[in-house]
Amino acid sequence: MDQHLEQRGVYVQDEAKLGKLTVLGGIRYDWAEGNTLNLGTRVLNNDEKSSGRIGAIYNFDVGVAPYVSYSTSFQPTSVGLLSNGQPYKPTIGEQVEAGVKYQPVGYNLIFTAAVYDLKQQNVVSAIAGPGIPPNTNAQVGEVTSRGFEGSVVGSPLPGLSLRGQYSYLDNRIAAPLDVNYGKVLANTPMHTASLWANYVVQNGPAVGFGFGGGVRYMSEMYTTNANNLTVPTIVANSPLLANIIPASTTFDAALSYDFGMRFNELKGLSAALNVNNVFDRSYVSVCTAGGCRWAVGRTVLATMSYRW
Repeated sequence: MDQHLEQRGVYVQDEAKLGKLTVLGGIRYDWAEGNTLNLGTRVLNNDEKSSGRIGAIYNFDVGVAPYVSYSTSFQPTSVGLLSNGQPYKPTIGEQVEAGVKYQPVGYNLIFTAAVYDLKQQNVVSAIAGPGIPPNTNAQVGEVTSRGFEGSVVGSPLPGLSLRGQYSYLDNRIAAPLDVNYGKVLANTPMHTASLWANYVVQNGPAVGFGFGGGVRYMSEMYTTNANNLTVPTIVANSPLLANIIPASTTFDAALSYDFGMRFNELKGLSAALNVNNVFDRSYVSVCTAGGCRWAVGRTVLATMSYRW
């Protein structure tokens, strides 16, 4: 099969400020042309659609800024042809999001929190029914993603920087014709979280030296969209059949030195040593119908950089 896809688009966007209120809006129009040669038969398809977004944020004097947004999307699907020889339709989606940002007056910290509801349609899905051959795919799918995200970024003290985040994601198959209707999408953790802190010595004989550490967490995930099929894998160094990838927690660390903080003539020169997965923890990162894949083990990266 030989397939070519060309996409063009135009868009316009505008931002307006009315006192403490900022409104952003935009619209886009896309044209997508497909050309597929399959077993001597050429199939052409032309799709076009508009999409857009609009959002608003209000900045209070106390550092609180609530916001809301709505957007739509259009994405051509280049995965071959349907069983009837026709090309796939583009996927379309819409998202609603609302949240708040907070920067305490006098502090170098920003807190954010948001909830969102996203829906994608025309997803390629497996279907079943009377007269339908097994393993038949069709574009009857719909996926919903609903969740919450929270984060904190900033420097509460001189030399100290913090970065943390947590997200909750309920990602489900929402098309009644899909054989996996109501199930959780494979390889999508419901909970993820991370926390990182770094400190650079500000004065004294050790000025310029920095050290940091962090932790990353990812909750368990299903190996398939059916949520009940077993996939051969190795979990916790023991061979077994698993339909759930266990949760994982990994640690990272870093050392750095800013030469310019001690030697003015070396301003802009710095060196760093970063170590991911410090304890070389073995865990499964993703599974497909063909098997599962280990996550990357301990990695060490040394860098030296100069900025001017």
